Amino acid sequence: MKDTKELVRESVVKIFSGFKSELVKKYRTQALTISPMHYRSLQVIKQETGCTSQHVSNSLNRDKAQIARLIGELVKQGYVETRPSETDKRNRLLMLTTSGKEVMKELQSIEKSVMTQMVKGISKAELDQFVTTAKKMAENISHT
Repeated sequence: MKDTKELVRESVVKIFSGFKSELVKKYRTQALTISPMHYRSLQVIKQETGCTSQHVSNSLNRDKAQIARLIGELVKQGYVETRPSETDKRNRLLMLTTSGKEVMKELQSIEKSVMTQMVKGISKAELDQFVTTAKKMAENISHT
């Protein structure tokens, strides 16, 4: 018989991998050549227009080199443009292009669809309790 911690670990892994897998599957059905990490990067850039790759890296808790590669791909795909900072010429500011804004609408729609599928048959009270518990778990591991 598995203990509670093992069941929690298995559940978290299944949720994370299932969510990511469904997103990727739906991206492919829409012929989008993008990954969930690209989407997360676009979300940060959308929320903080004119941010730097360092800001994206910090926001996503990812290595700066990984984010630089992802941003380079997003620029090549025409979703992001860079401009020199007027206050610090060493920094490049990131902004969504018109195409980037359009693809964000598609990606948000896909995410909403996956979320609807994921929470189907679960009451608001159950979801509220899940959110409370998940936040505590996230806090526990973010302070180590």
